[in-house]
Amino acid sequence: KTKVVWVDTAKRPWRILTSLLNFVAPGGSTSWDCIQVRESLSRVRETSRMIRIWSGGLKVSLNGDKHYISGMDDFVESKVELRSEWLRDGSWFRRLELEIKALETLALDLNKSITSYFRTQGVSKTKKAGLYSNLFWQQCEREFQRLVNACDDGVCELKQVENSFAEIALNLFDQACPKDSIRQLDAWAVARLPLSKKLQKYCNRKIN
Repeated sequence: KTKVVWVDTAKRPWRILTSLLNFVAPGGSTSWDCIQVRESLSRVRETSRMIRIWSGGLKVSLNGDKHYISGMDDFVESKVELRSEWLRDGSWFRRLELEIKALETLALDLNKSITSYFRTQGVSKTKKAGLYSNLFWQQCEREFQRLVNACDDGVCELKQVENSFAEIALNLFDQACPKDSIRQLDAWAVARLPLSKKLQKYCNRKIN
């Protein structure tokens, strides 16, 4: 039975690009399949040098059996350009898959560090961690096409993109966690050090 993937307006479609393309990698997951992308690419990747994929969705409200659009609902979309040759070689796909997983870990580390900062000051619950995690993904989206290209361009270019992502995470932590008072400065230093080490490890990890 065919099912649709529900839109998550907090997670834009570019973040699931590897799921849309999982048929490219040998032995890729088949938990769900974007038939439109698979069938379209099977026709055009042999004849077109560049391919553009657009993905979007509309969040709707539910009332009983009726779906409708309300003023609180939102729309998301993403587009990305690919070289058709990438879809014939599993190495590009595997590298992109690893990079997106690393970004997921980076976002989680940022969230934990901001939460730790406020917990050190006695604030057990804060919306800032979630807010700045969303900002992290918004800013990473601007660099995503660079990341897609860099997965084929070589280690040097890929490292430059990774450094940009790490800088985004560190800057957002500094924005979320003020250090105006001595107490704030102590909490900032305690929470920032582990994040800095994780970012350094992220930037220095070996790329296969």
